[in-house]
Amino acid sequence: MEASRNGITNETMLAHAFVAPMRADSFYPPRLVQQIENTLLDLCREIETSKPASLTELYQVTRHATERINEMTSLFSALGSDFETVAAETIALDFQFIAQSYGYHDADIEQLVGYRTW
Repeated sequence: MEASRNGITNETMLAHAFVAPMRADSFYPPRLVQQIENTLLDLCREIETSKPASLTELYQVTRHATERINEMTSLFSALGSDFETVAAETIALDFQFIAQSYGYHDADIEQLVGYRTW
């Protein structure tokens, strides 16, 4: 299942290769990596739709996406994979890239993924 970029207008996000290091590593199940990408694309759409007016509002939006990814950790484990350092850093950096691409240059990476369990 390919990620849909429908509704996203940010040119940087349209061209970005989300979770590329995970996609390139056979340790990560492709369909679950795709689910993470879909979640990140949903985050982009949510930012474009809700247009958070402050970092506090942005962190509320990213919290929902983080919690959706949290729910996938058991699926990764069930398939013999894990959210180890490469996965955690890759996902967090994509959150930061998204924030910066939408003009939230002062967003703190730890706040963007503050509710992560990975």
